[in-house]
Amino acid sequence: MSVGIRELTRRALLPAFTGLTAAAGTIFTGFGRSAPEGGLISEARAEGSGGVRANQGNLAHIKGASVTALRMAEWADAGPGRGPNSVAASSGSVSRAPANASRYEAKLFSFPCGALRVLTFGKGGPVHHQITFETEIFVLQGSATLIPLRGLSGKPTKVSAGDALFLPSGILIDPQAREDFVILQAIVGNPFPGAKQSTVTAKQAQHSEQVQWRQDGKAYSATTPEEIKAAPANASRYGIKRYVFDGNSFRVATLKKGTRTNMVAPSRSDVLMYVAKGRARRTEDNETFDLVAGDAFRERMGKPGSWEALDDLILVATDAPVTVGAPGSGWTAAVAAASREGTTLYEMGIDHNNRSTVGVITMPMQKISDLESISAKQDAVEFRIGYRTFFPRTRTHPDYQSDSGPFSLGVGGSPHFVARMVGGTENTMQDGSVFRQTAGEFVYVRPGSLHHSNQLGVVPGVVMNVVLPGTEDDTHPLVVK
Repeated sequence: MSVGIRELTRRALLPAFTGLTAAAGTIFTGFGRSAPEGGLISEARAEGSGGVRANQGNLAHIKGASVTALRMAEWADAGPGRGPNSVAASSGSVSRAPANASRYEAKLFSFPCGALRVLTFGKGGPVHHQITFETEIFVLQGSATLIPLRGLSGKPTKVSAGDALFLPSGILIDPQAREDFVILQAIVGNPFPGAKQSTVTAKQAQHSEQVQWRQDGKAYSATTPEEIKAAPANASRYGIKRYVFDGNSFRVATLKKGTRTNMVAPSRSDVLMYVAKGRARRTEDNETFDLVAGDAFRERMGKPGSWEALDDLILVATDAPVTVGAPGSGWTAAVAAASREGTTLYEMGIDHNNRSTVGVITMPMQKISDLESISAKQDAVEFRIGYRTFFPRTRTHPDYQSDSGPFSLGVGGSPHFVARMVGGTENTMQDGSVFRQTAGEFVYVRPGSLHHSNQLGVVPGVVMNVVLPGTEDDTHPLVVK
């Protein structure tokens, strides 16, 4: 079987079918220089985190006791076309999960600038978690092994309490947890172009001592050994461990009971913080927030504030920059420009960190007339057409619901094209980039490319899949004729 991809102009709105036994084509009104900038598949720059509700733009403190612990289940599923992982996030789907599934609790803290999420796997049970939208992971307790997704490169890596992962990819596993396994996920932006994946262990983290005090109405701080030695005896002293990544970091601050910091305003971005231990009081202008272990807090950029440790205290912090203007991944300026050069198709691709992202494929076309162009015939093995249930809300809406949840990602499966015939699809990639597919548009799905496809709309959708030769292990870029 072979398939020719045909491009028709907006004046020639006709289906295009070619091939020997069966084939399919589609109208690419959104591609190429003949289309308006952006085409029908619109650019969308979004993070993987969920949204907040109306009037929550100034949200700073989320109490852990106020967050519902969502019961979830994940398990390996090597069934044909299903990829290596299945996830259940609704009460019904969790109850139907197999007996050997990994079961855990998830708590989500959504802020306007990003989100924190805490996953707790119980002692004695299996650990199985496919990494999805989280951009950073800090291991609060226990240990597990990170293995690569099927078909992608990488070696098994053990991570333990105090270790941190940046732009991770793969699956965290442990057949039987010796103790509770607890991880803190950060879903935040990163403006650093080409940021590289890394693992920073507790031993590799950079430790420093911070000394702060006030004298004669002025705030002072000391960081060098000489300054610290000369600091007054009543100065507040606390330690910070820095886990430095490309474009961001985790900071773990340890404060003894009674320690007070100076009033400081975040200058680079908002900062998301999680109280891992103890009690704290945060003061900002005329506002006072009392926090306990399990709470999350957002230090707002430009807003001065201070911390007081009411007990021995551990805070885990990371920046949450807004990257809409200059994203470091996904919808970069280069991808946006490439999408408007010649005849291009969008793809669910894989970046240099083995995380899925939006990409483009150049499709050579032969002009037949002023209204029509066609590609060379591409090898294919089958096609199928089916309905898709629609959802009225976007994935990041606070009330979005699905059996697998808004943080699930499906794997690409065998190499295939997806043609949207009726309705629309909101596709979110692992790096948070979003592209929307409407009726008449083709997208290539690369094996190994994780994605969350939400059939967004108010009518049932119709989708046609064109399957190409190959298996789910063929994660290399598509070769077109």
